[in-house]
Amino acid sequence: MKGEGEYGLYGYRWVVLASFMLVAAVTQLMWLNYAPITSQTQELMGVSEFKVVLLATMFPLVYIPVSIPAGFIIDRRGFRAAVLIGAVLTTAFSFLRLFADNYVLVLLGMIGISVGQPFVLNSITKVVSSWFPTEESALANGLGSLSLFLGMIVAMALTPPLLKAFGEGHIASLRWVVFIYSLVSLAALVLFALLARPRPPKPPRRTESEALGEEVAIDLKALRALFGLHDFRLLCAVIFIGNGVFVGLMQLIEKILKPKGIETGTAGNIGAVMVLAGVVGCLVIPAISDRLMRRKPFLVLAAAAAAPTLFLRTPIPDRGPQEFGTYIRGGRAAGFLPPQRPARAPGPGGGDHRSGPDGNGNQRAPSAGECRRSGHHPGHGGDKGSYGWGGGVLLLGHGLRGSGLRGRPVHCPAHPGGREGDG
Repeated sequence: MKGEGEYGLYGYRWVVLASFMLVAAVTQLMWLNYAPITSQTQELMGVSEFKVVLLATMFPLVYIPVSIPAGFIIDRRGFRAAVLIGAVLTTAFSFLRLFADNYVLVLLGMIGISVGQPFVLNSITKVVSSWFPTEESALANGLGSLSLFLGMIVAMALTPPLLKAFGEGHIASLRWVVFIYSLVSLAALVLFALLARPRPPKPPRRTESEALGEEVAIDLKALRALFGLHDFRLLCAVIFIGNGVFVGLMQLIEKILKPKGIETGTAGNIGAVMVLAGVVGCLVIPAISDRLMRRKPFLVLAAAAAAPTLFLRTPIPDRGPQEFGTYIRGGRAAGFLPPQRPARAPGPGGGDHRSGPDGNGNQRAPSAGECRRSGHHPGHGGDKGSYGWGGGVLLLGHGLRGSGLRGRPVHCPAHPGGREGDG
């Protein structure tokens, strides 16, 4: 055990976290770059709707296989090296998208940015464990997650008016939007490289179980044991459906609303409101869950609130002037989805520190769900689209939350001190 004087708490930890949050927000900005302007991008580039949707879909597609090697690099080289890798890839390949009249180069640019995303997003737990004491871990993790929402909000709300300001009838306007976002990415890279430090002079005070877990290397045996747990597999399935549908809606929001006469700018604002509701849910519900030390009731609450409101966002004929408010209500209810995020993989002693494969299984589950969801869009279902059926699938899938997840701690075979599931 370390003595009292061997621990340190430095105000600079907030500078490190802020620089990380900026890079993380940029990754989400890049992901949804084309989502709120799908129709204009389709016309300006002269490609099909599928090809435009594919640009955003590359992120969840690439995230799944790259997440595992990214996790190993984070755990062995530290978060600073990993985030720098991700930020360099994001910036370099973002500038490649300036060749807006060449779809292949734009697609390669999005693939390159997608490869960098896991190096950034999976680093948050390492940032927290390196700089923050146990009592501030939840706050620091929450702020890191908040930056992702902020990046989404900027992409949804700012991109349509920005494109319009540069003259949306010319492909040069698309180049200007990409150029501005690329400069933002470059600024985030420079700031992180200058400000982020890998570790403080003295480590923060962590609980004994967390400190033990942070010294244990990730192995495939632990990963297999984790997926051998019933509740973990079920939770992955729940997140696959819930977050997959939510993020799929983000990628297709403009195409979903366009058949009902809602213009691009308004569609982007509606998407931003939905994400803003997610911010509220992410801040409020986990705090209550932590105070009560209960998880399952809030997962059930998320299902009860989110699944029915998906039908409110489904294009239904003759909805009349109340449609805008209906989409807003659906977006507000989407804020109940983020309580899935606090479910983390147990390490030795029950810590939640891991950045590697077993620490991000739940994060890869929604990525797979996003890929599945992105294959369905209004073009495949007539004027009404396929979202009514999607809502039914979501409602059925969320029933798993109440019927399958156990409400008692479960022994984790990989780590004797670990626990899975809680009430």
